[in-house]
Amino acid sequence: MTPARGGARPAPEGRRWRLVVPGLVLLALVAAAAAGVAAWGGGGGSPPVATTSRSASVALVDDVLWVTSPDDDAVVAVDPGDLGVTARVVVDGAPGELAPSEGGLVVSRGRAAGVALVDTAEGTSSEVAVPCGGTHAVVVVPRGRAGLASETAVATCPHDDRIALVDLDARATAATVAVPGRPTGAVIDGDRLVVSSAVGGRTWSWDLAVLASALAASPASPGKGVPSLDVAAEVDRAWVDLGRSPSRLGPLDVRGDGVVGAYQLVDNATTPTAEEIAAGVDSYGTPLDGKARIEPALAGPCGARFTDVVEPTRILSEPVALAVGPDGLVWVVGRSSRTVAVVRCAEGDPSARSTMVASFPVGAGARGIAVADDGTTAFVDVGFDHAVARLELPDDAAATQAVVGPLPPTEPTAVARRAAEVGLSARAEAGRRTFTDATDPHLTPQGVVSCASCHPDGADDGLTWRIRSSEIPPKLRRTPPLWQVDPATKPLHWDGAFRSTEALVDQTVRELLGGDGEGVDLAAISAYLAETPPPIPAPRDATEREAAARGEEVFRSPEAACATCHVGPAGTDGETHDVLGDSSDPDADVAAVVTPTLLGTRARAPYGHDGRAADLEALLGLPEADHGGAAALTPREVDDLLAYLDTR
Repeated sequence: MTPARGGARPAPEGRRWRLVVPGLVLLALVAAAAAGVAAWGGGGGSPPVATTSRSASVALVDDVLWVTSPDDDAVVAVDPGDLGVTARVVVDGAPGELAPSEGGLVVSRGRAAGVALVDTAEGTSSEVAVPCGGTHAVVVVPRGRAGLASETAVATCPHDDRIALVDLDARATAATVAVPGRPTGAVIDGDRLVVSSAVGGRTWSWDLAVLASALAASPASPGKGVPSLDVAAEVDRAWVDLGRSPSRLGPLDVRGDGVVGAYQLVDNATTPTAEEIAAGVDSYGTPLDGKARIEPALAGPCGARFTDVVEPTRILSEPVALAVGPDGLVWVVGRSSRTVAVVRCAEGDPSARSTMVASFPVGAGARGIAVADDGTTAFVDVGFDHAVARLELPDDAAATQAVVGPLPPTEPTAVARRAAEVGLSARAEAGRRTFTDATDPHLTPQGVVSCASCHPDGADDGLTWRIRSSEIPPKLRRTPPLWQVDPATKPLHWDGAFRSTEALVDQTVRELLGGDGEGVDLAAISAYLAETPPPIPAPRDATEREAAARGEEVFRSPEAACATCHVGPAGTDGETHDVLGDSSDPDADVAAVVTPTLLGTRARAPYGHDGRAADLEALLGLPEADHGGAAALTPREVDDLLAYLDTR
């Protein structure tokens, strides 16, 4: 299928692409009609059994594009020919990614304890509860595959280090499996389930038949909660070089020779030389020796690196989505560079550089991609612009064109007014765009890095960085999350050196991103961070709620003295305290640190200003630490306290 071009206006002089910026927030609810897709629990026959199921924010199903819209709690249907909107289904809880199923679509929800089931024939949605504080990716295993009696969805839960197995026939979560490192991406590759970890750059794979046997041996039962399966996985790590680390491994898809993922190569261990510092070549936005200190890469059977910092059209920043075409080409979405790269893999040798055969400019906040069966047409979810882009790759890949189709606004509806009430303010939305922008030379000189490179969606990358520049003495610091950073959590930085978000952002732009900060709307970034919410807590069963209640009593007791410093809704007194003691690494030493907020505590491992503790239990047990009366707590009290902190 190659859709006809349409809905475009003439390109500005000198550009080989066309842009129409539409509005998605004010779309009216239109009755859906997706031919050939069975309703949930109804008839209509079963679709062909696919060997692959992948998760993305946009999917092409029976000649209809389905796109999630978390800003206004909706899933939208788009005609791939004229890019007009044909349907809109309300899905609460910030719908994130989706996968086709027998009954329509299964949709993850970033701010809800469950997944949504969208009946594409009826234009309605329902939900299935999962024991997670938000889900990210979702894939579907057809019934009968590898011994699974029911159609089963797999949802990743990055804030809870687990995946949830959802029985779609029973509409209930059947089990969970622990996956460390913030599981983010997922794909079904034949009879294997493959999941990626954003922290550590690992993929975890299970034989579906083994999972099916474990499910049969540990069935869920009323009153006993959802069982947690202990099933061993094969583990692979993304390729690294030059002392770099893999970061942000998330999106996955399948080529004929294996699973491909997109991630960042991150230099978070070495420091610039004295000569480089003296020359001012010491930011993460300035390449060293021709290589960016943060750059995209491909995991799996492809050569890892593919961008070229010398050629602007071959730079891609913050890889957040990918799709493999039928010809094996890999389409990679760079959210911060606002581009899509088409990559021909270098086979066999992970240290080889894959070839970028085309680069498309797209709009702000691109976050998902689907490739049509013809292999030359792709559709991109341009999230911040609330648009869908159609990209067309010529046969010789020598030229590129892009069409961004209008999603025309209609008269406001009750849903649209509700969306305006729960979304970001206009100032915060402008800040989100700036925060996720590597194209502004005042922010970063060569387009390789943005604030979101280390703080995705205002959160953190889970890394501990060794930082040094002409302005910053050597130090080892854990990336802090930035959700709701203003005003309740001031002062800012681990050592409390900043009293305003604007001052912190300005210095970060100048010293770490390499920009000059001229004309940057610092107040808009501050507004975005103030309005960015922390992860929601995961639901708890009766036993866990009882433990959390006891833990709150421990937390507030004079013996534990936690509430002496962790005060107020954010859980911080805004004061500095010497609690961790000296480190074996002199770059980690700091006289005192600001009491960290307790917002989203469970989603912030590793812990401490230098990331020295893998989990909260390890943090409380550090022999050099001084956490009030925590050292005198019994093991039961520690367990209860941790249960309470998980609810913050």
